[in-house]
Amino acid sequence: MCENNEPRFYVRHDCDKLLLTDINTKIIKKYEHGFDILCNEKIIFFTSDELSLHALSFLIPSHIVEAASEGDSVVVSGDEMTVSGNVLRWGDFISRYLFDLKTDHFVLKDNIVNLRKTLKLFGKPSIISEAVLGRSSQDSVFFRQECFLRSCDFDSSDVIKYIGVGEGLTPSFDDYLSGVVYLDRVLGKNKIVLDDNFFEAIKSKTTIQSVQQLIYANTGKLSLRFEVFVSDFLTYPITAAQIAPLVNFGNTSGTDILCGILAYFESSE
Repeated sequence: MCENNEPRFYVRHDCDKLLLTDINTKIIKKYEHGFDILCNEKIIFFTSDELSLHALSFLIPSHIVEAASEGDSVVVSGDEMTVSGNVLRWGDFISRYLFDLKTDHFVLKDNIVNLRKTLKLFGKPSIISEAVLGRSSQDSVFFRQECFLRSCDFDSSDVIKYIGVGEGLTPSFDDYLSGVVYLDRVLGKNKIVLDDNFFEAIKSKTTIQSVQQLIYANTGKLSLRFEVFVSDFLTYPITAAQIAPLVNFGNTSGTDILCGILAYFESSE
């Protein structure tokens, strides 16, 4: 990410247009591999991990992330970015992740079986993973709702009451729904209808990050980590070793998104 020793910043080729405007704000939250800013009521994520890129994120060098602290200034103006006093130049749009999704149905069938096995063995416990894998306790929100979750046959009115349910920056049900809706859109099925009022209505029920993730899932986008996985999952044999890093992503987000992906594939078989 550095040319001629000059640090550079990058965005996805299909990024939110907000990233291409001038920005002047401060860091509101610092993480191990990135940080958040708030701009125009949206959370923008800065990361040094390319596979973590989503539609509202910048890719920057790791030493810039390490030097940043909450409250530091972030300014983007034209082809220049300044983070905590460090100047970066525009790099380019990242366009190497252009997916031409093709499906090998024999491979896919085996991958679905392997995904369920791996989630049972290594998946993080959450109200979603327990339900999708058939382990819900009687005090769970989703006790006796397993068929509903695994059917992926629902619309806005069915799911809105569960938005915000679960732990994490993006709650468990929201992550599950993101996985389901993302697959529905990228596979061109469009059987799940989220009406015009849905995204406005959920703003009071969950986090900004979760709302944004669902909005982009609805347009066929997630973080590159899961987009790459789904592209490979459709065509190539997937091993437990490839699934494990996604299972462990975030608090339970990786497991819950994969549960959504699993449920959607199983419901389509």
